[in-house]
Amino acid sequence: MYSATVTRTSPASAGAEYSAKTGPYFQDVKKEFEAANPGITVKFEVVPWEVLLQKLTTDITAGTNADLSIIGTRWLIDFVQQDVAEPLDSYI
Repeated sequence: MYSATVTRTSPASAGAEYSAKTGPYFQDVKKEFEAANPGITVKFEVVPWEVLLQKLTTDITAGTNADLSIIGTRWLIDFVQQDVAEPLDSYI
């Protein structure tokens, strides 16, 4: 079961689906999350892996980044140092 404490209005956005193999999994997670959290709609944005870092960087700079995103672990330290990534433990 997936649940969240909501501190803003929906829809929430997530960058997650970057391959044909992961797409069905994330659609199932989305469906289960929305069923467990009525009134919240999650919008997935498909971003090819090859351009994901550039898109994340551009969106963060513009203030239009997703609420949640899959990122490459090699990028994590940079995003933490920029204060744009944080642990999700307290939300789970």
